[in-house]
Amino acid sequence: MHDRFIQHLGFGSGHTYALQLSHWAKEQNIDLEFHYAKLDQSFKDFTELVESALAEKIEPLVGKIALS
Repeated sequence: MHDRFIQHLGFGSGHTYALQLSHWAKEQNIDLEFHYAKLDQSFKDFTELVESALAEKIEPLVGKIALS
């Protein structure tokens, strides 16, 4: 999770789908909240469902929402 957080801040690989906040949010006066859910490996088949449920609940500004 640490590596992915760093990527979203804009300090990781340039080859991932990350927010790159350090590049476009420099001049913005924004408050950010980071949410995560830790799933046991045995639930990996449900990851997309959990992501969709969280996105519906917290209504993120960016990110994907899987439609059923």
